[in-house]
Amino acid sequence: MISPRTEVTAETLVRSHSCRMVVVVVDGQGEVEQIAMMKPKAASEHEDGMLEFLEDIIGSSRYQQPITVLAARVEELNELRGEKVSLIITCLAFVRLVP
Repeated sequence: MISPRTEVTAETLVRSHSCRMVVVVVDGQGEVEQIAMMKPKAASEHEDGMLEFLEDIIGSSRYQQPITVLAARVEELNELRGEKVSLIITCLAFVRLVP
């Protein structure tokens, strides 16, 4: 609990109420029940769950496509790195064998 003398900041609220976070969102028509009945996460790409709904409101959904592209690039670079490491190990083994 927060004492009356404690300055209330976002950090204090997070620490004192860390067990739950309640978000109440009301769309333009006040359909709170429909929002409250949403699944936590969508089952497929074409559905919307609470996570996707909040991502749309916050604006973080715009990062999904760039993250997907960059993740694919990271995977390509990791494969290339693996090939180079394998080549270096082979070269080092060869150098040790040749007197």
